[in-house]
Amino acid sequence: MNAQRWFDTLYIRYAYDWRVRFAKLASAATSAADSADPYPCSKALVEKAANDIIESIEIALGNFPGAKILPVVFQGGMFEHSKLYRGVVSEKVEKLSSGAVYLALFRPVVGALMLALGDSNELPDQSTISDLHRTIKAIPQDEQCLLIRAQGCAPFGKEEFNGG
Repeated sequence: MNAQRWFDTLYIRYAYDWRVRFAKLASAATSAADSADPYPCSKALVEKAANDIIESIEIALGNFPGAKILPVVFQGGMFEHSKLYRGVVSEKVEKLSSGAVYLALFRPVVGALMLALGDSNELPDQSTISDLHRTIKAIPQDEQCLLIRAQGCAPFGKEEFNGG
């Protein structure tokens, strides 16, 4: 069964609680797959999820061939928390694209805030973004993680990005 269709069915059937339950499953599966002695079923599940997102990236790059020179920015819990998932996807993306690979520094809520600060669907200027980043860095450390990732932003070399 196609993973997206499965995901869509979950959304329709469990519109209010499926996300929390799915996240709990993803956490258990990624932990087991990333362990020193990975559980084969969990590893296969994470690799399947990675291959599904790779398929989406291939379709996007096929539809927009000029995008192959642009940086690729990963966003989301699987990229942030699963070394295996991040590694499988980044290895393939490095072959598909000549752009650098990043883990997003800002979480999605900050992107929404940037759009709100900008003018009609344009991001604000670099100085406004820098001011926002400085403001976020000034809040207590335990609250910063709600808005930014400690290891995000910089282009990663293969070893650093894959946690090596």
